Amino acid sequence: MGGYFTSNTYAQTIQVAPLNHDLKVYKDLDSEMLFWPQELPVYVWLSTSDEESSPKHKLENAVVVNQEGERDIDQISIELELSGNQYIRWVNYDTKDTLMLKFQADGIEPESNVKLAEAQTFLKENIQFFGQNLKASFNAKDEHSGVEYIYVSVNGADFSPYFSPFEFNQEKEYVISWYAVDNVGNSEAVQSTKFSVDLNAPTTRHQINGIHQGSVLSNSATISLLSEDALSGVDRIHYQFDNNTEETVSVGEISVSELREGPHSLFYKAYDRVGNLEEKNEYSFYIDRTPPETVLTIEGDLFNGSQTYVSDRTRYRLSSSDNKTGVKTIKYQISDDVVQIYNNEMFKLPSKSDSYALSYWSFDNISNEETKNTSLLLLDNQSPTTIHSFTDRQFTQRGITWIPSSTKLSFTSTDDLSGTNYISYSIDNDLQNVRFTDNIEFPNEGKFNIKYWGTDLVNNVESQHSLIIVVDNTAPFIITNFSTSKIGSSAAVDGSILDEYPLGTKLFLAATDESSGTDQILYSLNTSKEQIFSAPIVFNEVGEQTITIRSVDRVGNEISKKLRLIIGE
Repeated sequence: MGGYFTSNTYAQTIQVAPLNHDLKVYKDLDSEMLFWPQELPVYVWLSTSDEESSPKHKLENAVVVNQEGERDIDQISIELELSGNQYIRWVNYDTKDTLMLKFQADGIEPESNVKLAEAQTFLKENIQFFGQNLKASFNAKDEHSGVEYIYVSVNGADFSPYFSPFEFNQEKEYVISWYAVDNVGNSEAVQSTKFSVDLNAPTTRHQINGIHQGSVLSNSATISLLSEDALSGVDRIHYQFDNNTEETVSVGEISVSELREGPHSLFYKAYDRVGNLEEKNEYSFYIDRTPPETVLTIEGDLFNGSQTYVSDRTRYRLSSSDNKTGVKTIKYQISDDVVQIYNNEMFKLPSKSDSYALSYWSFDNISNEETKNTSLLLLDNQSPTTIHSFTDRQFTQRGITWIPSSTKLSFTSTDDLSGTNYISYSIDNDLQNVRFTDNIEFPNEGKFNIKYWGTDLVNNVESQHSLIIVVDNTAPFIITNFSTSKIGSSAAVDGSILDEYPLGTKLFLAATDESSGTDQILYSLNTSKEQIFSAPIVFNEVGEQTITIRSVDRVGNEISKKLRLIIGE
């Protein structure tokens, strides 16, 4: 954008005196027209020849002719009062022909102007700025004798003739002064114009607004482009992302919310108001949309069954990792309790047996928030309930249980939550903390002190139960006693000799047991059915008698005894 600037607004900024130009007579060789400075007098000389070297005679007698008549004057020169064609007349008296000797008077100064072109321009605060490739060319015109020279001064330098356009390839302020002189020495008044040449492009920087860490940006962040230009000022800023060939004019904060996660580049440049273009800037950054990942570590009692069971001794540790900016905060919440900030120390659940929802999540350093993780935990602080049982005969009295060796000891355990893991037992000092796997046998008689307890799947340990067992493998001892003494001996049918007792004799039965005790005494007489002994046996029949006696203790140990006798008359 070029233009003509003829204003002398800044003429007083730098004052440079014009050159001294004398008035002179000028003859145009082409037209042979003689141009005479209007301010100079004209003298008339007469010669008999057109040779310049011929003698010349000045006319010094002059008269003025006007309406009042003719009168002599002392003036011997002609004063030119107008610019333009002038004539010296000679009238032939006989022929009345008029000879007119023509020349031109020139008292009018030339007119000139400057053209500043081939560069963009912008007016800012009454200062005209130009960009690169600025050239100044000058033109002048003159009505009569024509322009001899245009004289130019740049930034206070002496005036010199103008021959070709000026180029302004330095960034600074300029004052150009100029004037034109015609061929008879008329010079116009000095004109001046002031302007600045701006050759440097703006300088642009980026500014990150919102959440970011270094060059890692949240998708909610924005980018501002801030540009400065020292002279003409910033016109516009263009930007583009990555390989996008279309440039966008920046009109505010630039959103990155539509960019995918990963590395990106922002390219930007600015134009000033006279067309200077900044070299493209590149800002490399990373859009981080990925929140941290938090891991729950359960240390201590734990069982994963149909549910996840823990105890009140179980402790919990949280750890989190993030792919870019690092973890800022880990939070957790136990059921509906208040949200806690994890301080890198292990924590625990309330001690009450109940179901708990443990939620935990993390934030990274650009506020990406992880979706809550929730672990359902069933806290079990109740121990199992274990009981003992016997596979066969047993008798308990006053805290002591008697069994025979054929009876085995067994344990069963129940747990309402995590379930029983195992049952342990100890027998005297011989066996300690043995895991129960199968029925326990006691092959030898004796007294045994037994402890047993259950442990559930989260290591709740039951209080020990005590059991005293006496193993009784010895049958009772049968005692028989007759009410009368025998009266002699007699031969049985089989020929054996048997004791003989009188008719009406009574037999008393008894049994002793040194351990569990006698449970019952049974007998059968001859071929009668066995019956419990409850009263003395009376022999009211004469003849051979066979009595079968059986005594059983309280754990089933038994002994049999057979008596043969003869009842006499």
